[in-house]
Amino acid sequence: MAVLNSSPASIPTPAPEVLGKMLDSADRAYIVFGTELAVVSRNLRARSLAGSIDILGHRASEFLSPDSVRALAELLPGGAPREVELKFTASQEILLIRCVTQKTETCTHVVAINSGEGDARKQTEQALAASEARTLLMEQLITAQENERANVARELHDDSGQTFTALLVGLRSIRDAATLEAAKERAVKLGAIASAAVASVGRIARGLHPSVLDSFGLSAAIQQTVTDFTNVHGIPVHLNTGGLKPHDLSPAVELALYRVLQESLTNVAKHTAAKEVTVDISISDGLAKLSIRDDGVGFDISKERSATNKLGLRSMTERAALLGGLLRVESSISVGTTITVEVPMYTGTEGCKS
Repeated sequence: MAVLNSSPASIPTPAPEVLGKMLDSADRAYIVFGTELAVVSRNLRARSLAGSIDILGHRASEFLSPDSVRALAELLPGGAPREVELKFTASQEILLIRCVTQKTETCTHVVAINSGEGDARKQTEQALAASEARTLLMEQLITAQENERANVARELHDDSGQTFTALLVGLRSIRDAATLEAAKERAVKLGAIASAAVASVGRIARGLHPSVLDSFGLSAAIQQTVTDFTNVHGIPVHLNTGGLKPHDLSPAVELALYRVLQESLTNVAKHTAAKEVTVDISISDGLAKLSIRDDGVGFDISKERSATNKLGLRSMTERAALLGGLLRVESSISVGTTITVEVPMYTGTEGCKS
């Protein structure tokens, strides 16, 4: 920069075309604009920003935005070095350029060198955008967690709470029974109520974290989940586990697929009015694939993805992405919805099993 801006008289400044070749290996862009802002020299970094054309000999208006061209034109009369933003129309990249006007006996040159600050600014903006996205996701996950806690509390109150209240009333009735036979009859009824309470608590516990997943693997956990789903909602589920064996998949993958299944079945029960559901899981080429298909009312995918309060699809997508996988949603109004998730069988930190 010093050579271009204020070289001592005793040290000759290289010609623009010579200096351009000298700077070909530099990371920063270097451009010299001459008469009518035509490029008289550039290095390889600057050439790459303009796409398929070589900017040498082309006017600035052919590869820069109108605002950038106007900013350069203001430099031609001369003056102190200035920093301007140059936007390249082909790459849409914006660079903060430090420009110096050089006057020779024959013409005026505008020498533009990328200061590097533009790249830093771009990286900062990207980091801020990523941080905002993570913050938004964290807020949504916390909201989802609180909603799940509220659901558990509601279930405990409406289901188990009512059952335990019935048990207390039944115990008092045994105490007040007029005969031993009457007490025995009421005790039998209370036993049935207690069994139902145990089953209810077990179902809630499996929803929070299924112990069967740890003990017997994903296939058994899915079987238990779809059975509970059918018992509670009356919607039959056709299940095909594809011969999946216990612990064929890593624990992280099993848990992710299980949560996707849970969320999908919850959506089916709440929104689809489906008459039946089909669940398929398979393993192929190192990928585990889970598909949940219903015959319900379907929905408009574009509207659902843009709704900020619809955390279900977003959380499922994030679960798949965290494991290096993908989630696809296909839906048609009055036809139904299919959710498919594909993830590697093992995460990067867990390696592969033989």
